[in-house]
Amino acid sequence: MQGSEESLLQLPHAQHQSHSASVKPDHALRPGALQMHIDYHETMKEGLKNLGLYQMVEVHHCQVDRELITALVERWRPETNSFHLPVGECTVTLEDVSCLWGLSVTGKTISGCTDDNWSQLILDCLGQEVYDGYEWDDNDFYHKKVENKGEPNEKVTILQNYVRLAWLRKKFANTDLDEVEDQDVIDQHTRAYAMELFGTIMFPDSNSSSVRLMYLQFLEDLGPRGQNYYNWGGAVLACLYRELSRACRYKASSINGPLLLLQMWSWTRFPIGRPRPHDLPSDNEPVDERRAYGAKWTIPHRWKSNPKKGTSHYRDQFERLKSNVVNWTPYRGYENIMHWHWIRDQAFFPCRVWCIHFWEVEYHLPERVFRQFGFFQAIPPPAPPAFSLLEDIRKWTRGRGLFGDGTSVDWSKHFHQFIVEPPQNFTRRSEHGQVYPYLPDRYHEYMKWFIHHGMLSVYPTQDNEEILSQTVPEQEGDVAGIGYVPDAMIQARLRFRQLKQTAKGISMVKTPGQKAFGLMMLENCRDVLSDLGQVALFRAMLEQAELPVDIRNIDISTDFPDQFPMEPRVEVPQTSMYGDMSDIFQSMRSIRIEGHTLGESGGLGDGGAGPSMANPPRRKKKPPNRYSDSKFRHARDREHGNEDEDLV
Repeated sequence: MQGSEESLLQLPHAQHQSHSASVKPDHALRPGALQMHIDYHETMKEGLKNLGLYQMVEVHHCQVDRELITALVERWRPETNSFHLPVGECTVTLEDVSCLWGLSVTGKTISGCTDDNWSQLILDCLGQEVYDGYEWDDNDFYHKKVENKGEPNEKVTILQNYVRLAWLRKKFANTDLDEVEDQDVIDQHTRAYAMELFGTIMFPDSNSSSVRLMYLQFLEDLGPRGQNYYNWGGAVLACLYRELSRACRYKASSINGPLLLLQMWSWTRFPIGRPRPHDLPSDNEPVDERRAYGAKWTIPHRWKSNPKKGTSHYRDQFERLKSNVVNWTPYRGYENIMHWHWIRDQAFFPCRVWCIHFWEVEYHLPERVFRQFGFFQAIPPPAPPAFSLLEDIRKWTRGRGLFGDGTSVDWSKHFHQFIVEPPQNFTRRSEHGQVYPYLPDRYHEYMKWFIHHGMLSVYPTQDNEEILSQTVPEQEGDVAGIGYVPDAMIQARLRFRQLKQTAKGISMVKTPGQKAFGLMMLENCRDVLSDLGQVALFRAMLEQAELPVDIRNIDISTDFPDQFPMEPRVEVPQTSMYGDMSDIFQSMRSIRIEGHTLGESGGLGDGGAGPSMANPPRRKKKPPNRYSDSKFRHARDREHGNEDEDLV
């Protein structure tokens, strides 16, 4: 079911997180805890390789910038699963997941049952014994607590779908694997490392202190690589899309999911708040041990300037983003050092497919951002699925997957139609099978379309007119504590006023007798909007009004009546400030002044003699006031008839 391009933005602005830009500009979403405590050991390498998780070892040593994440969430549109920026649409794709984190984007779907008694699987995978769903020593398996069972002051927790990360760390974090020879123990530590990776980096949820036990079913077999060929990349992308679509609602106050992936993606493509990257290694390493591209961001960070300036700072930077500073194809030139997942899966990167992570099912729509692949971008892009369909799918949660008798839904069967749906490739190819490349000359045509269908700014001029009409409040508080003065709102108000002036200028240009004044107004609006980076919007307004895009081609010669003939325009030569002015005087001799002309000698009249313009006549000197001195005061008074002075 295809949606309509005429109604892309169906979520009202008042219900979108971008509304916070005007109402609470310093608001920042609260991320979950993202920190690993179980250390990687070299003995885990083979098991992690077989699971397809080895490249994740070096990409999780990084902190999440919550203000940067919030500024990105304000740009997310759940209708298209993409960010709407001043330069067009942009999104995290399967290519980004494969390059930045080194995960497979093909293979078995991450789906199945989520609610079960996992006692036997915990014993088999982690070597920890749990009796009938109870553990008597640790309060780590839950949700339902039953107190006063067994010995006094002892708590019992029913085993249900989660395990605390603290329990995993206590059992597996402090073991010296150098002295361990038992392969079963090494495999147990490998699975514990993968479980913590799932709960903190790849699939963290609102219960950030725990990890779901449903992932254990994919960690049973650590055998050869071909037997554990799972689509971890598609699951991560589904989790990220779902969290962005949830957090972009106005009432959301937190965000979970693979935020580190989103931050690395932003640093890779935008020069906003990113540190100085580390150089990637050469291609001398084995293809299955090469580091992921995201490893360049996980060293101790150094910045040119301190980026910790709040959400307003990042919002301002995205408002002023220009196309020429965006790294649209960052992975070009690194093909020789990419890992084997990228080499195997690169044909699937530009395909429209369903990304599935249990109950989280989201559409990957790369055809909307083909510029990120260097491919030909259709205008308009193929329409996304209907927003109503996406919203219905997003209503499914783990809680809705329980039947009345408490049994769990098998999500692999529930969403079987999406799992088996074949991928669609929208790349445009030649007769010889070559993909047509991206054409930079079509960028203005694309922006002309995007202006009318996308979200250029988090300050919309239609839905938010009453806010843009208000004066921006002055900064309050201690001046010494002000680190950054946001100006995005000020620029939005300036842009709003200039657009109104542009509309007025277009109206005047089409009105006889007002064309000259309308053209002057349009010239001023063009210059200001150019400084604000809104030339595409200015041109779109002119084209919609059926006026020339180059306003110099607007004809105003017929706008002046015959009784008011236009005076000849004097072309003033370019001279220096201290140069010879004789050329200017020479050009002024033909100017009409009150029915006379300047003669050859510079005087008024019909070319007759007169005082020279270069030597104007001297003004008469004003006679001095002979009564200005104080000693003539009495004489002045007598002259003005002050008889009292005479009597005295």
